[in-house]
Amino acid sequence: MTEHVMEHIARMIGKDPFDVRMENLEENSEFEKMLPQFIDSVDYRARKAAIDEFNNENRWVKRGIAAMPMK
Repeated sequence: MTEHVMEHIARMIGKDPFDVRMENLEENSEFEKMLPQFIDSVDYRARKAAIDEFNNENRWVKRGIAAMPMK
């Protein structure tokens, strides 16, 4: 349920769902340190941009990417 709320908030304010999740993490948690490193190591931003471009160019076939921290 919480993840659905995060997705909805991100959509409504026009932000990446990952950024909304990062802003709502507990302060000084291990996730605050690990997740940015993970996102950089998997090229999340570049891959997200490529997926958004693909989705804009294709009417029927869609792609997606997500990163959800779980504790």
